[in-house]
Amino acid sequence: MKYEMGIELKDIVTGFTGYVVGRTEYLTGCNHYGLQSKKLDEKGNPASWQWIDESRLIPTGKSIKGYKCPKTSGPEQNAPSM
Repeated sequence: MKYEMGIELKDIVTGFTGYVVGRTEYLTGCNHYGLQSKKLDEKGNPASWQWIDESRLIPTGKSIKGYKCPKTSGPEQNAPSM
């Protein structure tokens, strides 16, 4: 995969920008990235992820700092609480 989790990417076709929150590699050789925008909808909810092909993406130079996903599979054993 060309891009790391947590960095912001821009779609050169639509101008959409979002942070990498998911990556998918296909047998056919295509890589897609799930991007989450920081923008909220009119109700204050996050918009749905956008899955975009790697060939259309460029890095913006921004990234999410400080969060590290646990390197385990399945649900997190000790989920954060409020």
